[in-house]
Amino acid sequence: MNNFVSRRAAMLVCLGMTLLYTIPASAQSGVQSFTRNGNTVDFRLASGKLQLRLAASDIVQVQYTALDKLQAPPSLVVNNAFAAPVSFSVKETPEEVRIL
Repeated sequence: MNNFVSRRAAMLVCLGMTLLYTIPASAQSGVQSFTRNGNTVDFRLASGKLQLRLAASDIVQVQYTALDKLQAPPSLVVNNAFAAPVSFSVKETPEEVRIL
């Protein structure tokens, strides 16, 4: 059991370090454009696509790809369609895009 725990801890540390060094570099990929379609906001980035789906007032589904198009495989995590509309607005400034 201790071997399993230490292996899992090591994997989590490796994942954390990878994210620590990867996210800041990709966060500098500026937003080229964005579109809103219902509960979804799609961003075209300098290095890929980002999609934010507001499923509820406190739930956001995030998808990212470095490719030109997001893949749409069935989710193994989300098992609710979240079909009800969510009230939000998108505000753009020269420095940022805010979802309120």
